[in-house]
Amino acid sequence: YWYTRAAEQGHKRAQTNLAICYYNGEGVEQDYKKAAEWAYEAAENGEKKAQRILGVMYEYGDGVEQNYKESAFWYTEAAEQGDVIATRNLGWLYKHGKGVKQDYKRAFDLFVFAAEKNDRLAQYYLALAYHNGSGVEQDYKKAVEWYTKSAEQGDGDAQFNLALMYQTGDGVDKDIQKAIYWYQKAAENDVDKAYYELAETYYNGDGVEQDCEKARSLYEKAYNLGHEVAGLMLSDMYLYGKGIEKNLEKGIQIVTDLAEKGNVDAQCNLGVNYCNGIGVEQDFVKGIAWFIKAAKQGDDYAQYNIGECYYNGDGVEQEYAEAVRWFEKSCEKNNELAQFRLGFCYEYGEGVEQDYVKAVEWYTKAAEQGEKEAQVCLGECYEDGLGVEQNYLVAIQWYKKAMNNGSTTAMVRLAKCYLDGKGLEQDVDKAVELLVTAVEQGDAEAMEILKKLDI
Repeated sequence: YWYTRAAEQGHKRAQTNLAICYYNGEGVEQDYKKAAEWAYEAAENGEKKAQRILGVMYEYGDGVEQNYKESAFWYTEAAEQGDVIATRNLGWLYKHGKGVKQDYKRAFDLFVFAAEKNDRLAQYYLALAYHNGSGVEQDYKKAVEWYTKSAEQGDGDAQFNLALMYQTGDGVDKDIQKAIYWYQKAAENDVDKAYYELAETYYNGDGVEQDCEKARSLYEKAYNLGHEVAGLMLSDMYLYGKGIEKNLEKGIQIVTDLAEKGNVDAQCNLGVNYCNGIGVEQDFVKGIAWFIKAAKQGDDYAQYNIGECYYNGDGVEQEYAEAVRWFEKSCEKNNELAQFRLGFCYEYGEGVEQDYVKAVEWYTKAAEQGEKEAQVCLGECYEDGLGVEQNYLVAIQWYKKAMNNGSTTAMVRLAKCYLDGKGLEQDVDKAVELLVTAVEQGDAEAMEILKKLDI
């Protein structure tokens, strides 16, 4: 009442306070339009706080049509009178080119003014500028300095970034315990990615004793705050019993919720679940449907999996040419599994004309990315001279790479080279050693060879 009477008599501070009351719904029904009207009256009378409020309303379209140019105008008016928050907000507009020409240096200067006045958000923005070299030369130490100032005032994003810098050792001595401390502070401010990073720390035992149950709890908190990657990890933990007791129902519920929200990784994962009957009844048709949703978003693993379904005739009629088409789509994204499969199709003429040279080309692309089956097949091509000049030494190199990646098939191929003296000195004992190791890992071919050797 008194604010209204004073405001109607032209008292600019009363007009400002009345605008705030209408904006926040304090003592009156919330009304952005009336808030804007009173803020405008006070702003026109030179009240800097009202000018800043009007800048905020134009920035977000509260009670007025959103207009970044008007927002910048009113922030400038208030900033010229020394309003710290308006100065910081104006810096944000310059940084993003909203209503003004983008100018990182101008943004930086504005952030400096507000940060030195102890505005914690400006301190965070200033730290970001130093961190990214935006409007100023990149300087991690300065970034740490300003992140710390903002973090100590309770800014969650600053706390998170400060933790990250302690974890990586950028601009400060690497200190996992300090990183954990600041992640915990950020988590207390409900920063979802802080919960996620803490979960990762406990899941991997990085600087703390490994604790998968605690990791699960933290992933869950991050997921409940909207962190989708945490949800994917949580789903995997439940579905595959990664460090915790399996809970297929929970795992499927989480991945399904994410998939239905459009998360491409979840859609691909759910496709895998249906195709393999993990947590759900096996259903290739449903699996392909989810792969297609993910493929439409450009996911290369989904494209590869659709190709696999056509190659094997799972949920669709077997059609090698269609499989090749999907493998090629996935290869455009440099997917190593699709590269291997495409090489395999060229080697055996499945869906394409047989072409050993192209087979070697695709095997090489996949092998260089560490795909162990491609490394084995590439080794075989060099051993047999298919698509390349025969070269036992190169074949052995690829067999060894594949073996180091866990391929028992590569062990067997290498053992055969030792038995036959191909590319290296004949060594039956070494061959037997490799074959026994392969048998211990369940390789049937290695068992057959040992039987023939009567060992």
